[in-house]
Amino acid sequence: MTRAAMMSGLIATAGAVSALHAGVTEDAVDRYNLTFAEGGFDVDGPNSTNGPASGAWLDDNFSSAVMSGNGSSSNGYQDSYVNNGAYGGYVDARADAFGDGSDFASAYGESNLTVDFTLGAGGGDWTLEGYVNAFGEINGEVSEAYIELIDLSDNSVIWGAFVSDDFVTFDEGGSLAAGSYRIEANALTIVNRTFEDSFGDSTATVDFDFTVTPAPGSVALLAFGGLGCAARRRRS
Repeated sequence: MTRAAMMSGLIATAGAVSALHAGVTEDAVDRYNLTFAEGGFDVDGPNSTNGPASGAWLDDNFSSAVMSGNGSSSNGYQDSYVNNGAYGGYVDARADAFGDGSDFASAYGESNLTVDFTLGAGGGDWTLEGYVNAFGEINGEVSEAYIELIDLSDNSVIWGAFVSDDFVTFDEGGSLAAGSYRIEANALTIVNRTFEDSFGDSTATVDFDFTVTPAPGSVALLAFGGLGCAARRRRS
């Protein structure tokens, strides 16, 4: 093989690898919206919708139940994306319930996005920006939102934000060694007005963009590795 041909193959290989965010692979993806509603003896759910393992997903899961003076409704909404080395979206849950004190009235809404990924030799850098928002904990409602970056080798939290009846923005980043990691965002709302003469509602949201950029050396190593394999095949 001539030097020109060798360099041409190397450049082509490196270009293809870069385009695919070489060194970052998804090991598992879990996306779902879950809702439940109860008003008297009228029940809707639990209803669950699961998203695909890659690409974009837009879903609005809804449950509603009303009987006499008792009722509730809940939403699990998600507009998310899973690409190689880039994950994020809008993960949102809402719930409300009203009762006249005579019967059941409760609602549950949850939305979740979890991606397990492996970062290859050389490691890389990560960035994470967005906000977490949760409101409604006044009369016993549950309103929680969190996002975490986890090292799966020991399940330690590298960075995370959790709110309950609060709003927090974030713009974070750092470096990761080669290994397996998880990015998870979850919004949860629960309202219970069973045998209560009152109304309650709650909302929770995680809006984020997360990227992993492999170290430049990892792309070159993969390219040279592919070139070496090709050379060995030619010699055999």
